[in-house]
Amino acid sequence: MSKPSQNIKRVAFLAAAIIALVLGASAAQEVENRTYTGYRVSDEKRVLRVDHDSPGAAAGLRVGDVIKSLNGIPATNGTELQELQRHAPAAKAWPMEVERNGETVDLTISPTGLPTSELRLARTRSLLGLLFLGFPLWAWLKSPDSPALLLAFFGLSFGFVLMGVPSFESPAVRSVLDGVAILAVYTGITALVHFLLAFPSRRRFLDRRWAAVVLYGPAVIVVLVSVGTLNLPIEIISRKVLGILSILFGALYFLSAIVLLIWRYVAASRADRARHGLGIMLLGTLAASVPLLLYPVVTSLWPGSARYYQIIASTYSPPLTLALIPIAFSVAAVRSARSKKGA
Repeated sequence: MSKPSQNIKRVAFLAAAIIALVLGASAAQEVENRTYTGYRVSDEKRVLRVDHDSPGAAAGLRVGDVIKSLNGIPATNGTELQELQRHAPAAKAWPMEVERNGETVDLTISPTGLPTSELRLARTRSLLGLLFLGFPLWAWLKSPDSPALLLAFFGLSFGFVLMGVPSFESPAVRSVLDGVAILAVYTGITALVHFLLAFPSRRRFLDRRWAAVVLYGPAVIVVLVSVGTLNLPIEIISRKVLGILSILFGALYFLSAIVLLIWRYVAASRADRARHGLGIMLLGTLAASVPLLLYPVVTSLWPGSARYYQIIASTYSPPLTLALIPIAFSVAAVRSARSKKGA
């Protein structure tokens, strides 16, 4: 790679990282001032969950209710409803109109500030995003080769998604940012698989003319379908099917990455494992995944542990231990680059 081209990529990546960091910092600041209603809704404004002892529970909201309006303002979908909730002042009573069993019911909800547990989870998510963004970028700056570039793209993508963005009043801006987040998730996980095919040595599969199509084609299709249906009034069953297919796609690629990593480790010699940090990568991946897999077991055996265990892994927040993946992979990439320079 020529030096001018390398410098352009470096400047572009640093600019993208700064933008993601600024948006993430704004989102983190916004969380500190966000109000809490204590319920979750679907895209169809149907209540999916009501927290115990929350403003939603105190208002009499029930799972299955469909929210028609908040403070006299109608909401056409779940996204608009969430935006209305974010701007609801704490400790002020807001009238709410819901549909329950075909009848209209009038309720009054008084949002509060976010509880400590919600703030802790939000801060954990921001920290996790910062680690995903920072470590792979550091690895690429230390060893600006193609595999490290793929790792940096993976970290930038997931760092952006995890840190989040502040809320915008413009529906167009929200739609664009939602589309960017979807693009980041699926191209980011694909870049991780690509990285494992190129690190520590390039596999012959990548030299095939159709390799890029096979590798990135499914991700592009998922992104186009997901983004194309963001604001379409499709039936709930169709949206659920799309959601399940998207989750299966992400799980398949993540599983492929784990299988590739294990195969790389087993096929390498003991010297290559140490020289390229393959053991660090494998150990980091396993340590990152185990707490999440153990979460349902631990919380079912010891229900009281949920409030403490959720900082590590929970259903509604990514586990903090996931940070071990970008950290371990970045350390391995830098170690591999140093060993190649010393060879």
